Amino acid sequence: METHTAITSFNLYRMLFGSSLSFIVLAEIALRTGIMYLYTLFNIRLFKTRNVAQLTLSDLIIVIALGTAVGDPMMYIHVPLIEAMISITTIVMLTKAISVLVENYNFIEKMVEGEEITIIKNGEILKQNMHKANLPQDELFARLRLNGIQNTGEITYAFLETSGLLSIIKAKIPTQGVSTLNHLDKI
Repeated sequence: METHTAITSFNLYRMLFGSSLSFIVLAEIALRTGIMYLYTLFNIRLFKTRNVAQLTLSDLIIVIALGTAVGDPMMYIHVPLIEAMISITTIVMLTKAISVLVENYNFIEKMVEGEEITIIKNGEILKQNMHKANLPQDELFARLRLNGIQNTGEITYAFLETSGLLSIIKAKIPTQGVSTLNHLDKI
């Protein structure tokens, strides 16, 4: 029969250091963390995944999955490293396989990465597409101002890319459009 030790709530020492603090346990956690970090880094480099600046929604899911697979064996000494290594290798291999499929099949690319959404066409804001993209007008105007756009008439096309970035093709000859500064003029 197991005996359980009562845990005192809000015990700062226990919260910071645990109830079984020992140098050996801390050293093992440090070693496990180093091993998992180097193993994950090796796998990511081996399979040449994308640059962090190019994260998409599917990449974010991979980061979360890797974080879980890497984190548990770092902190919990009862989790064998080999199980985490198999999990990490599987995630990285699946990511590479999906990447190859995305490169070769457009319909899979659309399923995995999504498609860009046209937000502005010839200076006109496409409200239905903004709604589809869940992009409020004030956020659109803020993004346009960050790109030096004061009026939507300065734009031939604006696309909300799958990465969440706004790409803008400027008009050669600006037309009548909507000011991105309207509400700022009242300040």
